[in-house]
Amino acid sequence: MRYFSTHKILQPHWWLILWVVIGASCRFWNLTAKPVWIDEFATMVFSLGHRFTQVPINRVISLDELIAPLKIAPVASSWDVAQVVVTDDLHPPIYFVLANWWLHLFPATPDGYLSVWVARSLPAIFGVISILGMYLLGKVAFKSELVAQLAAAFIAVSPYGIFIAQEARHYTLGVLLIIASLICLAIALHHLSNSTSIPIWWVLRWIVINILALFTHYFASISLAAQGLVLLWLLVRQWLYLGAIPPFNRQYWFRIILVALGTGTGVIGWIKVWVQNYDSQLSAWIKGNPPFVLWLINPIVQLAASIITMLCLLPVEAPQLWIIIASGLVMLLFLLWILPLLNRGLKYQWKEATTGLIAQAFTGFVGCAIALFWLVTYVLGYDITRGARYSFAYFPGVILLIAISLAGVWRLNLTQTRFIKQKWQLPINSRQAIVIVWIMGLLGAMTVSNNLGYRKYYQPELFIPQLQTSTSSQILIATTHNTLIQTGEMMGIAWEWRRTKGVSQPPQFLLAHQDTKECVSYDCEATKLLQATVAKIPKPLDLWLVNFNSPKVLDEQKCINVSQGGFYGYGYEHFQCGTAQKS
Repeated sequence: MRYFSTHKILQPHWWLILWVVIGASCRFWNLTAKPVWIDEFATMVFSLGHRFTQVPINRVISLDELIAPLKIAPVASSWDVAQVVVTDDLHPPIYFVLANWWLHLFPATPDGYLSVWVARSLPAIFGVISILGMYLLGKVAFKSELVAQLAAAFIAVSPYGIFIAQEARHYTLGVLLIIASLICLAIALHHLSNSTSIPIWWVLRWIVINILALFTHYFASISLAAQGLVLLWLLVRQWLYLGAIPPFNRQYWFRIILVALGTGTGVIGWIKVWVQNYDSQLSAWIKGNPPFVLWLINPIVQLAASIITMLCLLPVEAPQLWIIIASGLVMLLFLLWILPLLNRGLKYQWKEATTGLIAQAFTGFVGCAIALFWLVTYVLGYDITRGARYSFAYFPGVILLIAISLAGVWRLNLTQTRFIKQKWQLPINSRQAIVIVWIMGLLGAMTVSNNLGYRKYYQPELFIPQLQTSTSSQILIATTHNTLIQTGEMMGIAWEWRRTKGVSQPPQFLLAHQDTKECVSYDCEATKLLQATVAKIPKPLDLWLVNFNSPKVLDEQKCINVSQGGFYGYGYEHFQCGTAQKS
């Protein structure tokens, strides 16, 4: 603790500034290096007040026609944006409206498109503000400069935090609002400990924050439900311990109920709108029927992986196999060392008279949030653990637990730390251990910023070189179209081609619509449309069928399949049609 206050240059505010500078550097480093993927295209298109339905289907279109919804003009109002999100997307509108304002603060690119850097910078800024938010949460919850500094330090370099901050999505705004809601929870817990009522103005603030969180992302409801379960546990514990709720606490619990009712009332109208416009096709990817063993194991492994990357991540997605193996081994050894140490520090905090209740409550918050994730997955059949980004709902809670655990380690003032229980004693004291953990976090932040971890599922930057080097004539890229997802997949290819300024003539595109994601009949509309389209196009033609989920019958069109393969989200078959055929 003394390191945060004993020297003029090391005063607490200087440490906090350092964490903010480091966190900002990690979030803005290589901000546009990763390719744009479907969800980001959805955010950008809807934030401009445009629609994916602007892209023509069932006919050949140019690259410019495909990415036209990404042009800044025409300028849409906030109301237009909200209407587009309500009717075309699954998400609430707050972030999209903010992004609309943000995008129009900056000029368009010379050819009229939005800037990816600008689109991604807004989440990065919210991510930087979250560093200050975590400091405040640690300070309010534990009244400890040490916990506050550790919370700020570890969210600044959290690999998971960098991952969600470098996407043009709404998760960092959700994190920021969840931090604010948890601050309200911490204040409520202190009032409960002191047997005082929550001031009504804090009740109103809490309600407004919760409503804003729900209007940012529906999964904020998991965070709010977890808070409610923690408070319910405290109510039951008080009832069992005292036999009744004391008169001086009745007003306290009445105001907690007001928070719940106020939050529910604020969003009930929106829930009705969401139900009316819900499109199950857009969420079909998280609802499947895997084999029983995978159904049982995958959610556990996926959630564990998300939580681990909130603390550390090494280059497990590097191109070289030896780096992947070495990274996995180092992470395993690190976790075998640090997890028992974190557990020891957390147990110390649980037993402390001044921090015990708060530490137990926030541990319960994270535990309840995880349980709710598994409830949605195993009971409702929607595997929301598949999307690591959804773990934003309890991310601040995990960071706070790391901070209070390491604060406990600091106060234990260990001269040595254990590795694999009592088997080995390492000459690493408490404070050296904390520094090592933070450095691992920083390495993880660099891993994500340099695209060696949390790589995009869709990687058109790998497909474009294959497209260019294997093509000798005009290019047609065809895909089957079912929802906006397929439009986004093709936008990824078109945008990457534009970004790399392909040396050959830009490809043309065909989005062949079919009512189902996959068709197996030779009478499929997409198959017949493809045949008719290829027949009309002058030859020679290089035809690339990308994620084409319909029979590919092109014999009459004199097309020969010359290669097939795939690159992270893009499965392709390359046909050469006409005189440019190759054996």
